[in-house]
Amino acid sequence: MKHLKAIPFLICVFIFFPFFVGAITIDVPVSASADDGYELESTGAMNITNEYTRNDSNTINTGRYWGGYRFTGLSIPQSSTINVAYVTGYVYGESYDRPNFNMHFEELAAPATLTTTAGNITGRDRTETSASWIALDIPVGYNNSPSIVAPLQEVIDAYTATTLVLIIRPNTYLNRVLLFGTINKTPT
Repeated sequence: MKHLKAIPFLICVFIFFPFFVGAITIDVPVSASADDGYELESTGAMNITNEYTRNDSNTINTGRYWGGYRFTGLSIPQSSTINVAYVTGYVYGESYDRPNFNMHFEELAAPATLTTTAGNITGRDRTETSASWIALDIPVGYNNSPSIVAPLQEVIDAYTATTLVLIIRPNTYLNRVLLFGTINKTPT
C-alpha cells in the first residue's frame, strides 16, 4: 500500500491516510506545501515550509506545537460508514518518537489549505470526538496511528467530504515530540 520512493531532488511527504468505506479502500498521501504544517500554541506562529511537521506536547504553551495535515481529492458521501482509518507517518529517530496528543478533523466538507496566518490550525473548528495517540519509543520508520474512525465518522455523518484536515492537538504533559516529514530528509 505504500507507494512513495526516495527519489533524489524530490521532496515526498509521507503522511498517508488509508481508510475503508464499506468495500472501498482510499489511500491518500499529503502533498508537500500548504497541505501540512505546524503551529506554536503560545504565539500562533505557523510553519508550512519545513520538510517535517512538529507535534509536541509540553507543560507550557511555548513548547506545544499543533500539527495539520490536509488530504485532497476525496469523494466520501455523507453518512458513509467508515470501518478502518488511521494515519501512517515516518518517524525520523529515537529523539522524535513520543506521540502525546489527540487527533481531530476540521469539521467541514472541504477545508482550506493551511496558511501562514497566525492561529491557522488552532483557530479551525474541530470535531468534538478525538482519538488519542500516547506512546513512548515507537519504532523509527513508518508507523500507523491508533484508529481515527470516530472523529472521521463525525465529519462524514455531517458532510460529503472532498477534502479533510487532520488536526493534531497536543496534550499538556512533559515535553514529548513526534516529527513526521519527508522520506529523504533529516530534521535540523
